[in-house]
Amino acid sequence: MRRKKRRTSKETIRRVGEILEEFLIGNLESEFPVGAPDAVEPAIQVEGQPGEPAIEAAEPDHEDVDEEEFDGEAEDESYDETKFYFDLADVEYCVDVTITEIVNEKLVAGYDDPRKPPILSEIFQVLFGEDDSLTKQVEEFEELISGYDDHVHIDDLEQADKVMREIVKEIEDRSKD
Repeated sequence: MRRKKRRTSKETIRRVGEILEEFLIGNLESEFPVGAPDAVEPAIQVEGQPGEPAIEAAEPDHEDVDEEEFDGEAEDESYDETKFYFDLADVEYCVDVTITEIVNEKLVAGYDDPRKPPILSEIFQVLFGEDDSLTKQVEEFEELISGYDDHVHIDDLEQADKVMREIVKEIEDRSKD
């Protein structure tokens, strides 16, 4: 006789979403140049506030200009392709911290030993099923961060961040139903 699969509680789903947002998205944002898709940097206003007279920018001293040029040259010399490629181990660390938190909180049955952690897609297979859209999205996320030659390109990281944000949004929606 087959046992009926137990549904994952909404509280467990909600908590997994919170952990993904706090640990995975939070660590990706703090460690790599990825972030919220709608983030807009504020424009620098040279003029005064409306109704105030315009403020003219002060001319920098000649010595300040030399120092700024020197700093710019130092940045140019230190520039290399590492700004576009990131160490795979650093990306994997962000994921591992998240998985460890899920395991430590005992949110997924069968994965209670932090020394033998599952991969993220295995967690989602247990929570939602192998054919669920969220499991497929997590598999896509894992593919994006898998890297090449122990490096992950910034474009893949940005896409992975976007996919993970969609996953968290879907989890929020499901935990409300």
